Amino acid sequence: MRLFRFLTIASILIVMAVGCAKVLDVPTPYIGDRLVIFGVLSPDSIPTVLITRTYPTVGSVTLSGKSIDNATVLLMTNNQAISQLYLVEPGRYQARNRVAFVAGQTYSYSVVAAGYPAVVSNPEPIPSAMQSVSVVMQNAIQSPLNSSYPSRKMVCSFVDDPRTTDFYSLDIEAYGKESLLTVNTFGLDRPDEVEDGCGFRSRGRRHEYNATDVCLRNGIGSMSVGIELRGSTRTGPMRGMQADCQYIIARLRRTNRGYHEFARSFYTESDDPFQAFEPPTVRYTNVTGGYGFVAAYSQTTFVVYP
Repeated sequence: MRLFRFLTIASILIVMAVGCAKVLDVPTPYIGDRLVIFGVLSPDSIPTVLITRTYPTVGSVTLSGKSIDNATVLLMTNNQAISQLYLVEPGRYQARNRVAFVAGQTYSYSVVAAGYPAVVSNPEPIPSAMQSVSVVMQNAIQSPLNSSYPSRKMVCSFVDDPRTTDFYSLDIEAYGKESLLTVNTFGLDRPDEVEDGCGFRSRGRRHEYNATDVCLRNGIGSMSVGIELRGSTRTGPMRGMQADCQYIIARLRRTNRGYHEFARSFYTESDDPFQAFEPPTVRYTNVTGGYGFVAAYSQTTFVVYP
C-alpha cells in the first residue's frame, strides 16, 4: 500500500510538471564573442595559456573548433613584452623556455586574435617562496570511506608572511607500483563539504585543500589531511590493480586570489537536476576584454614515504 501511494504521488507530480510546461520566448543576454583564457605564472613551470571562446546560452551552437589557434600571446611586465608564447596543441600556448620570475614583481598576459577583442590579464605579483615549510606523516587513523585500508594523518606546517594577504593550497598525489594511484583523501581541519572563511576542499580536484591566512595564529599555519595508503593503479600494464602506497608527493603553494577563487567556484556543474534551483555561481576573473583567470603561485614540493 505504501509503495502504491508513492507511485501514485510520483505520477501526479509528473503529470503536473508536464501539464505546467511552457515555452518562454525570453531572449537571453549575450555580450558577444569573447576570448576565454586560463594562464599560469609560476617560477617552477613554463608560462602556459589555454584559450577558448564564449558561446551564446541558447540557439544553434557548434562546439567543434572551439580552441583559438591564431592568437598572439605575450608575457608582459611593466608594460613590456618579455616572452612570446607559441601554439603547442589546439588552444594551448606555451613559452619556449622557463622565465626567471622575480618574487613580488607583477606579470600579465596579452592576447590578440582576429575576430575578438584584445584580452589583457591584470598584473599579478609572483608570491614569494614559503618559509619554514614541513610535511610529516603522523599517527595511523581510520578512514571514514574504507575502514579496513591503512590510513595516516599528514600535517603540513608553514610560516605566513604577515605583510601580505596570502592564500595557500596543498595538493596530494599517491604512487605505488610505479604508477599514480587512485586513493581517497579526507580533510581533518573541517568536513570536506564545508567551506568557511578559513579554507575548503577544491571543486573538481578532490586531493587539493585550500586555506587563507585570515585564521592563522601568530603567523603559523597548518593543514591536516587524512590519506588512505591503498588504491588502484591509474597507469602502466597493471592499471586498475590494487596497490599499496609507496610514496606521496605533496605540493604546497602560496597562491594569488585567482588560484584560490578558481578552486572554490569552478567545476560546480553536476548531473543533479536540483542544481537548476541553486543560486548561480559567481566566477572570479582577473581578465579585461574577455573572461577567465590567471593563476600565480610559488611552490614547494615534498616526497613523503609513509
